[in-house]
Amino acid sequence: KGIKYLYLEDATYTTGNTGMGGTNFLEAERAVDEAINIMKTRPDESVGIATMNIKQANYIEDLMDKKRTEDRDVNNYIKKWIESDSKVNQFFVKNLANVQGDERDVIIVSTLFGPDSISGQIRQTFGPIVQAGGQRRLNVLFTRAKNQLILVTSLKSTDIKVEENSHEGKRIFKEYLA
Repeated sequence: KGIKYLYLEDATYTTGNTGMGGTNFLEAERAVDEAINIMKTRPDESVGIATMNIKQANYIEDLMDKKRTEDRDVNNYIKKWIESDSKVNQFFVKNLANVQGDERDVIIVSTLFGPDSISGQIRQTFGPIVQAGGQRRLNVLFTRAKNQLILVTSLKSTDIKVEENSHEGKRIFKEYLA
């Protein structure tokens, strides 16, 4: 099924010390909606959600927990995979640092970064992917899907500024979005 690219024009990256800094609410909500759609329309496919940091992963997990209590189909899907002989395929939400080794039929990736919620500017920090070895983390992230990767992002490739001294991860991230 390949790659499904979902650009969210109105999504922003929340920064600051509000306790919710380091999150992108609209991306998280769309990632959850995409997961629920797969759970309901393709229940025999395994699903996982991966994102760039633990705060975003925790927020997504909270949203999924709420949906699970509200929607019997979601609860049944998650329960089915937990109770199956194939526990290795149960639903997960993980951050970039913890997703290695976890393959699923469908992986939904929330890229997290986007326009700053206050200034509207795109910060060029991008967490661990712009540090040494960041390209390996991206390789792990983008190769976890067996059948389909759904990329939920508030970034366009043109938002990422690559310079001569930029880390390889930043360049690869930009190329992947393109």
